[in-house]
Amino acid sequence: MQSFWESTQHQWKTPIRKQQEYDTKLNLYYTSLLFKLGKKMSLRQQVIASSLVYFKRFFSRNTFTEVDPLLVLVTCFYVACKMEECPQHIKACCNEAKAVIGSQFTYAASDVAEFEFYLLEELDFCTILFHPYKPYLKYCQFLQVNTAVLQTGWYIINDIYRTDACLLYPPYIIAIAALYLSVNINEKEIHNLPEIKEFFKTLNIDFVQVVEIIQMVFNLYAEWKDFSPEQIPAILSKIR
Repeated sequence: MQSFWESTQHQWKTPIRKQQEYDTKLNLYYTSLLFKLGKKMSLRQQVIASSLVYFKRFFSRNTFTEVDPLLVLVTCFYVACKMEECPQHIKACCNEAKAVIGSQFTYAASDVAEFEFYLLEELDFCTILFHPYKPYLKYCQFLQVNTAVLQTGWYIINDIYRTDACLLYPPYIIAIAALYLSVNINEKEIHNLPEIKEFFKTLNIDFVQVVEIIQMVFNLYAEWKDFSPEQIPAILSKIR
């Protein structure tokens, strides 16, 4: 998995955005819309995760001033549904997007269908993705963690997708970071804590990457406290 990830992901490992001053708030806004859209359509988390990776990959090469992120967002979601074998009718995606986003989403199904080809070209047609969820579950099963640890780590992985970690680190490292953070949060409820700590010590990985991911999560939560969707129109008016 690692070699495949390295061979297909290397071109995305340096996110480039010209609007860095407002990037975190815009990122929170658009990723939240994707989460809401996926939840409204009752789709698996992996569909949302894939759409988020496509969205971030696209805007590692483009800016929010060049293309309407809402069109990109819905197109990424539509493509992710097909790639994750949860196909949805393009009209259904557009209708649900209008319900979630509101009057700001003015595009028809034909617009999304047309933009799909441009999106795939920008992604270099690399649409097969690996996610941290499967290795995370395997680690949890191996360590026999309790439900609290398992669920907390799962939520942390979901939040990690709001950051650029999914472009910068392989899935198994993200899974380890989520598990490590979850164990520390729930350590008072863990009966086999010494064995789990020993597990982390024996891992043959670059733990600096784990720390970097955890720091990205902390930075995300810190920014989240002061974030409100009402801030977005003013930000968009400034960068455009």
